[in-house]
Amino acid sequence: MLFSLALVALFAGALVGAQGFRSQARLFPIVIAVAGLALALVQLGQEIRRQTSPAGGAERVGEAGPEEMQEQADQLPAEDQRRRTVAILGWLLAYVLAIWLLGFPLAVPILVGAYLKLGARESWLASAGFALACGAFFYGVFVRLIRIPFEDGVLFALLQG
Repeated sequence: MLFSLALVALFAGALVGAQGFRSQARLFPIVIAVAGLALALVQLGQEIRRQTSPAGGAERVGEAGPEEMQEQADQLPAEDQRRRTVAILGWLLAYVLAIWLLGFPLAVPILVGAYLKLGARESWLASAGFALACGAFFYGVFVRLIRIPFEDGVLFALLQG
């Protein structure tokens, strides 16, 4: 709970501190601080609820806390741990390459859809739906609303000559 409180204080301080910046300079810190503050408050609320639950902090059936999740991960065979680590690193590398080749606005929905279909084995409908929703959200917020000028990917620069 102390860590959650520290995050709330950190993001609240960043939000207050960003108010003294010029209008264009404060936009990015405010967006990050608001999102971080909201997530930290949700986490703090969950921690408080867990501490004040009638079961005396015991987890609900089917809900694993961080300690239980770590125990489960530690009980995996070494080969499974390596395989999962390589898979995570592979997806991170795929994101970096996709952003470099295609640019952020195209890489986000493509990689979200690819991960959901190939990595999480979701249905085509769910994968495509979430990919389109993420792409629309990303484009709407960062390209249209905030007007961040993203570079074209290397692939498009090569095609344009």
